[in-house]
Amino acid sequence: MCRSNRMRKFLYCMTAALTCLMLTACAAVSVNAGTGESGTGPARRPSPVFTEDQAEKSSIPNEDLADRKSAEQQEKTKEAEEVTILAVGDNLIHTSVYEDAETAEGYDFRPMYQYVKEQISRADIATVNQETPLAESVYAVSGYPAFNSPDAAGDALTDTGFDVINLANNHMLDKGTKGALATLAYWEEKGIPAVGFYASEEDADRIRIVEKNGIKVAFLGYTQISNSRMPSGTDCVMIFTSQEERIREQIRKARQQADLVVVHTHWGTENTFRVDASVRVLAQKMVDWGADIIIGNHPHVLQELTVLTRESDGTRCPVIYSLGNFISAQKIGSNLLSGMLTVKAVRDPATGRVRPAAMCLDPIVTYYEDGRQGFRIYPLEDFTEEMAADHGVHEFDSMSMEKLRQIVEDAVPARYLDTMGELEEPE
Repeated sequence: MCRSNRMRKFLYCMTAALTCLMLTACAAVSVNAGTGESGTGPARRPSPVFTEDQAEKSSIPNEDLADRKSAEQQEKTKEAEEVTILAVGDNLIHTSVYEDAETAEGYDFRPMYQYVKEQISRADIATVNQETPLAESVYAVSGYPAFNSPDAAGDALTDTGFDVINLANNHMLDKGTKGALATLAYWEEKGIPAVGFYASEEDADRIRIVEKNGIKVAFLGYTQISNSRMPSGTDCVMIFTSQEERIREQIRKARQQADLVVVHTHWGTENTFRVDASVRVLAQKMVDWGADIIIGNHPHVLQELTVLTRESDGTRCPVIYSLGNFISAQKIGSNLLSGMLTVKAVRDPATGRVRPAAMCLDPIVTYYEDGRQGFRIYPLEDFTEEMAADHGVHEFDSMSMEKLRQIVEDAVPARYLDTMGELEEPE
């Protein structure tokens, strides 16, 4: 017991002594830190201040220093302007498609696009090839071979989020110039620019430009063939891929008016995955003339996605030779696979030049039930083995997930598949 008391007293004394030592040390550190003198703690440096005398000795005036700091700050905080452009293939309204859209009040195609609408609407600018005339105001609705689709088909495209319509294709004259002009009038009434068919030479000279996020994007449209001839004596204009000098001049004009030039081209051979040699040659020519993005269609299948380089300035330009059918009632399995191509273009803050920087292709599939009804477009990533097995196309052809994935793998470099990849020249 006594030993315990002595030990307790000893510990008490030791604690008191240590406390006094610690209080003394803290006071010393506090004084040294406050004055900036050397001591046990780091000295606090006073903030630099430019006095008038120091400013006179400096070779840089106060005003210039302030301006330089402001410019540097603006440069650091300035964000590069960019725009995303999404493109899809042929909106091909066969008889089965519009019959499936028929309602008691008319037609409603909107449910067919519901599973891709969100992604399309999210793009800054979305564009589509409207393969069939919308001339319900002057002709009865009809399907292949002389198409004329309900105006509601166009309404659905607007609802889905499309901003620019391409009319340069082999079916636009299916109802003659009267039908094509009615189609043009429909889009003009909607306030949506349409390219590829024009009411006159003057109209063709008016470059369609969409401005988004401070970037001006020009759209042009050309076709290789037309199923019906343009009548002689008409004022209407379609520009064909054989008119290379005219294409070159129009691209040059668009280049002068816009930051970016997008070209729709309806070309190639139907139902083949092989890109025609003449198509490759023209694509490179258009890139060299000033086209920044080329959107190909007509073959009804997904063809090669690549990057071509402009010889004059080294710009890397996305080219999809064929996106396939956005929607259709065709009877071949590969005709029901397509893609949504999104390209990101960015303005260089240093030069002010806008160039394509990255791209992504998302595969999509048109589904229909037996009897070609219940049309819906699905992202391939949401399309299942069961859906492929139950597809109505099996009445005419075959479809499997393995085959669909193989087509995509053959056409789309892995770096651009379902993810935004920076543009690179192909190996």
